[in-house]
Amino acid sequence: MNQSNKCSALAAAVLAAGLSAGVSFAAAPAVRPLADSAKTTETPAHAEAHEVHRVATVAADRALGANGVNRLLDLVAKNDRDRVEKNLVKTDDAEYQKLADDFRAKWKAKYGEDFSAEGHVADMIHLKPTITGTGSDQRAVIELPAESGEKAYELHLVREKSGYWMINLPDTADGKTFSANMLDSVKRLDSEVDKLPSYKAKAYEVAVTEALHVLAFPATSK
Repeated sequence: MNQSNKCSALAAAVLAAGLSAGVSFAAAPAVRPLADSAKTTETPAHAEAHEVHRVATVAADRALGANGVNRLLDLVAKNDRDRVEKNLVKTDDAEYQKLADDFRAKWKAKYGEDFSAEGHVADMIHLKPTITGTGSDQRAVIELPAESGEKAYELHLVREKSGYWMINLPDTADGKTFSANMLDSVKRLDSEVDKLPSYKAKAYEVAVTEALHVLAFPATSK
């Protein structure tokens, strides 16, 4: 018997012995998607940053979904939400929804998938959060990149007593202009889908930034 046949016979014998003894052979490990890689080395700080990013992406999804203004306000800190809702002037819901639906259709045509910022929360790594405090005194600031010709700005979040992270609004945000400003953001996104980066992860970052611009503070605010 030549060397090759000896190796084949030995392998067959080992396999047969393993099966007869009830030995189970581990399957080859699945390749972990890049978006899940952070889970392998997650620390408490990473978990906090991930949750802050997740709230931001959920806010973007809501802003670009059904009943966008009301569902987005559900993620706003109570004091700010109460102030805005007190004199909230709604825009044309049908126009808002049409623009949001049109954006989502264009996005799917360009990137081959439904828009889901929360599903791509791991792609928000360049929107760096700074988290301070502990417990219900925690605050988070996500730096949002400046667009051409504009100043940089940032999203502020606070951990409420419920334990949930909620979005703080600038004192200048009020009900008279909130819906109109949200409508303008959706219009802008809908009109510029063709200008979004071809790299999908970067496109999500840009879309989230634009969708949340209405909620942001000037970058000098701390």
